[in-house]
Amino acid sequence: MTTNLFNQCKIYEEFCRTQVIPNEGVHLGKKVLTVDQGGNGVLLRFSDASEAESDILIGANGAFSAVHQDF
Repeated sequence: MTTNLFNQCKIYEEFCRTQVIPNEGVHLGKKVLTVDQGGNGVLLRFSDASEAESDILIGANGAFSAVHQDF
């Protein structure tokens, strides 16, 4: 697996500019507790007890985050 690190502001700006990911697919200000990877994508569990499912996960939240550590 290849890991690439980029500035999160630049990534978010590019997503907004190109509309590659719909706004409801971007979760800001949430703390990821766990990431479960399965055959259908990923399931994220957040500290506010909410969850999100996706085909892909882009962790632009720091090298010491739960997302980065899981991979």
